[in-house]
Amino acid sequence: MANRKAIQTLEEAFFDAGREEDYTNPRHYREDKHDHEHWDVMQEWLGEDGWIGYMVGQTTKYLARWQFKGGVADLRKAATFLNKLITVVESKGEEHGER
Repeated sequence: MANRKAIQTLEEAFFDAGREEDYTNPRHYREDKHDHEHWDVMQEWLGEDGWIGYMVGQTTKYLARWQFKGGVADLRKAATFLNKLITVVESKGEEHGER
């Protein structure tokens, strides 16, 4: 029981420390000398169809693990990937997945 409390305390400290930073766009992405997001690079490399699969995969990865690994932070990451995918699909006028 003491180990569980210690782990909970460490997790709380970790998440509290991380609250001051945007975990969906961490500092190491913003301080990079490159002016792009990883998903933009993946879109260029994979093409549109491959990129959509990548974004769906990233979304489902975070949804599948949130209860066992990252908690609410993973749910927020999943939402970030899903919202980016929605924005791109809507901008192309593909409301119903027509291709």
